[in-house]
Amino acid sequence: MLNLTWDRADFKASLIRLQAEDTKTGEPRIIPLTPELTASLRRLYKVRYLHEHHVFLVNGRPSRVSENGIQGCLAQGGHYRLSVP
Repeated sequence: MLNLTWDRADFKASLIRLQAEDTKTGEPRIIPLTPELTASLRRLYKVRYLHEHHVFLVNGRPSRVSENGIQGCLAQGGHYRLSVP
């Protein structure tokens, strides 16, 4: 998900549509978005760098944080593990 690009976001349907090449398993996925997440992504889309296709940036560049790094931060904060069915 850290390599998510804007072309995978379907705001009208409130979905993220991942292609086979986007997933570890090589299987396409459709991820439903909550209304709150859809609204947040819409706001982020409005202020994005126009030349950048990635959703998540750090200092204007695509994020290089690993999924394990995010899982560790969530665990330290007492949150459940992040998972996508």
